[in-house]
Amino acid sequence: MHLADHYEAHFRALSPKWEQGFLEQRRQALQALLRDGLPSRKQEEWRFTDPSPIVNCAFNPVVPGPTRTATAQDAQAYVLMFVDGTPCVTQQSLPEGVILQAWRDSPEALPDSVRGCFDVAGDDGFMLMNTAFLAGGACLYVPPGCKLAAPIHLNYQFTSDASSRAYHLRNILVLGEGAEAEVVEHYHYPGQGTDMTADLCNVVTRVALAPAARLEHCQLTACGRVSALLSLQAEQQADSCYHVHALGAGTTLGRQAFRVRLCGAAAAVELDCLYHLNSDEHLECRMLVEHAVPNTRSLQLFRGMVGGRAHGVFNGRVRIQQGAQDTDARQDSAGLLLSEQARVDICPMLEIYADAVRCSHGATVGHLDEDAVFYMRSRLLSRSEAEALLRRAFALTVLERLPVASRALLHRIGWEVQHDH
Repeated sequence: MHLADHYEAHFRALSPKWEQGFLEQRRQALQALLRDGLPSRKQEEWRFTDPSPIVNCAFNPVVPGPTRTATAQDAQAYVLMFVDGTPCVTQQSLPEGVILQAWRDSPEALPDSVRGCFDVAGDDGFMLMNTAFLAGGACLYVPPGCKLAAPIHLNYQFTSDASSRAYHLRNILVLGEGAEAEVVEHYHYPGQGTDMTADLCNVVTRVALAPAARLEHCQLTACGRVSALLSLQAEQQADSCYHVHALGAGTTLGRQAFRVRLCGAAAAVELDCLYHLNSDEHLECRMLVEHAVPNTRSLQLFRGMVGGRAHGVFNGRVRIQQGAQDTDARQDSAGLLLSEQARVDICPMLEIYADAVRCSHGATVGHLDEDAVFYMRSRLLSRSEAEALLRRAFALTVLERLPVASRALLHRIGWEVQHDH
């Protein structure tokens, strides 16, 4: 069966199960997808990541089962769990006005306070597929002035042994004026392998920060043999602060795309990315920060450790629009090669259409410093111990910037970047 026929057949089969209020938007996305097709390496946006293993596989979109009730497993966080896309809701007491819930099928089910943030920008084929076969996701709303004392844990666990399944999910995070929160967004698929067509995890996260809101946002990906496509789109108003910590490990084929638009004066964003790849794994991290108004600040911090025959990519772009004076934008990127076959591509880019700005970028790729290894061995450390310490120091550039509560949550769920191999 031709791929277009495959997705059309799935759409017809699933249509009766979906909410009818969103069906027309789904249909328009499917028509655009069938007309324009999925991306290829001929497109500049996909030059470093070959999507053909995903494009050529006839994935079966997943429809979540009925919401289940689960027992709370972490008293120090507000948890919303999904198992193979199906929500597992726990009984927990949230502060007044805070909304943390799973939603399914249609934005009509979303609270009024977040419904306006549902739509996403761009006509990328995988974004269109996300809209056409959207299964649901998580919704968080923090009202004005509310400061959450514990982190939010969006816990996505994938356990199914079935192959060629596609999870199309969308998360929406909205903070009101002066609100503060920490969110840990966690995607875990057990097992390792090189079959890129095993499953597809296609997630879009929308973030909206009102004036003076503050959000610490940690994205964890350990997806094993799954192809993971994670997109994040955020808009920030005046005086808001947004700090993203993207930590990735063990992804056969992964791509993370961050797009942040600074719309208000004194808005600030910091995008940190750390990943560790081995074997034949591939992960690309793309960042775009748009400075739309004067007096905004951004930092893109990237660290990638790549061994085996793996390939890591960092593509960071800063766009300073005309009139956005007094912008402060920095890029700091480094790749650490752990084998002779490993590869890291780093592409920092600055687009500047204003004349009173402060911008800088630095990029470096290399192996461990043999002089540093020799120095540690002269202090009675073995070579493996010396190399592990240097790898840990490299990773700590990002890890030490994690907030304390999120770091404690990562410790409780057993997530860590491996430094010893």
